[in-house]
Amino acid sequence: MGVGRHQRNSLRPVAVHALRLAVFVGIVLLLRTAHDRLRPPSANGELDARFESIQTMIDGATALGSSSPRGARTVLDAEGNRIGTFIESSPESGAVAGFSGSTNVAIAFDDRMAISGMRILHSDDTRDHVNDIERDEFFLDSLNGLTWDEALERAPSVDGVSGATLTSLAILEGVMRRLERQSAGANTTSAQTRSLKFPSEISLDEANTIFPGAVNLRARKDHPLIFDVLNENAQRIGGLARTAPPADSVVGFQGPTDSLIAFDRNDRVIGLQIRKSFDNEPYVRYVKEDSYFKTHFIGQALTDLATLDLVDAEVEGVSGATMTSMAVAEALPIAARAALTPVTAGTESRGEVKRERSIIFSARDAGTIAILLIACLTAFTRVRGVVWFRRCFQLVLIGYLGFLNGDLLSQAQLIGWGAHGVPWRFAPGFVVLTAASLLIPMFTKRQVYCQQICPFGAAQKLIRPTRTPKWAKRFRPMRFVPATLAAVCVLVGYFDLPIELASLEPFDAFLFGGVASIAIAIIGLVVSLRVPMAFCRFGCPTGAMLGFIRFRSNADRLDWRDALAVGLLLIGLAVVFNSV
Repeated sequence: MGVGRHQRNSLRPVAVHALRLAVFVGIVLLLRTAHDRLRPPSANGELDARFESIQTMIDGATALGSSSPRGARTVLDAEGNRIGTFIESSPESGAVAGFSGSTNVAIAFDDRMAISGMRILHSDDTRDHVNDIERDEFFLDSLNGLTWDEALERAPSVDGVSGATLTSLAILEGVMRRLERQSAGANTTSAQTRSLKFPSEISLDEANTIFPGAVNLRARKDHPLIFDVLNENAQRIGGLARTAPPADSVVGFQGPTDSLIAFDRNDRVIGLQIRKSFDNEPYVRYVKEDSYFKTHFIGQALTDLATLDLVDAEVEGVSGATMTSMAVAEALPIAARAALTPVTAGTESRGEVKRERSIIFSARDAGTIAILLIACLTAFTRVRGVVWFRRCFQLVLIGYLGFLNGDLLSQAQLIGWGAHGVPWRFAPGFVVLTAASLLIPMFTKRQVYCQQICPFGAAQKLIRPTRTPKWAKRFRPMRFVPATLAAVCVLVGYFDLPIELASLEPFDAFLFGGVASIAIAIIGLVVSLRVPMAFCRFGCPTGAMLGFIRFRSNADRLDWRDALAVGLLLIGLAVVFNSV
């Protein structure tokens, strides 16, 4: 019996740890599900929803008639007479992503072929945004009474729904693409140069910031996405193009970005500027302020930019804004190809160009993985006892990984990846580092990231006092802070709250971004001069999260952190099932 009791006691920590991991994985899955909030309907359900939608838009509709070669289907009354027509925005709208997915819309026409309404049939976008659009009194009826061609002209001036701007504009763009295919005017210049997400065309004021003396802009006859910049003598002094609309579906951390490409009289790139972005701050600002990032493209001929391979060119993202910057980079070749495609080429001139799906592995990724390997060597061998080696590595962490590389784990990154997906193409090194930082403590008890990799932790170790003052015991009540902050971050992810998670941690201070991050970094280091590892112990939500999933053979009892995690799991389930 003694042996049996010993076996049960040895298995108990494993069971508790397995329960914690299950709760953690559940929260991660719910972050993504809560962000998407939509289940695809069954085929029969979608068919029923389609006809019910048509009946609300065309009075007297009782049946569907035949389909045309282009997908338009007639609507019949009880006597079998044609009383209208409807089309679906899919498949053209399938390539137009809103906040987190595309939307298929039914467009109904009356017997005079004027639009009588639009209804959402199915959407892979965020449920809350779709609900806002369906509740809006004007948006889905904004094109009523217009013919196809009139709707094409009117759609760009329709305002998006407040709180669901990206989703509503994506719906309009999908409808426009479908109408362009149906309309005889599909290859008109206006149809090819519109962007509902970024409706502001290139202005003369923008041109003057790059070409002083510019007095006019003129679209090229066969390439309407390219604008020649003219001086007062009507001489061409350069050119401008933008990445919208061809690359509107290239999404970074959370949305697309419209960039301005400037080139000289020989069509060689001389400048790159971000005009507007739906992506997150402060990441957009980091890209704007990084001058080195632009050098990858300056000097290239427009024809070379159109064939640019980001992997072969060794294009590296901006530290701390990898997903945003690499989405900007990926959009440039797409926009260049679309701009150089003649107007008569059909849909490809509107930018429907196949995107490369290869992994972009750079020197920066190699450096991140090298740091990880050295950290593992330090954690699992006696090397960690060599003082001079440990100190040198800490300096490398601060200088290279912190200030130069910027691949730092944070709640902004982890919650963002959980909600929006992992950027395995743009940042493979960072993905490997993150995966190792999560998996190693789960199975080895070693907290490799916090103890061996984190640059801010390394800085605290370098200034760590030899003795802890007695008054430092006053900080002990703050041990609840890290886990509480981690819970707040999860709630932000569940509900898409407009809170900048980067401001809760000091890691953005390495990139000189964010007043809050810099303030936390300074305060954390000052306090750490007297209280060892003050921020790690009393303020770090990322460390609390990694500590929660670390296997501890002696931690065979559930505590308040487990209750907090289970509460987050239940909240996530409530969010998901309440929005279905």
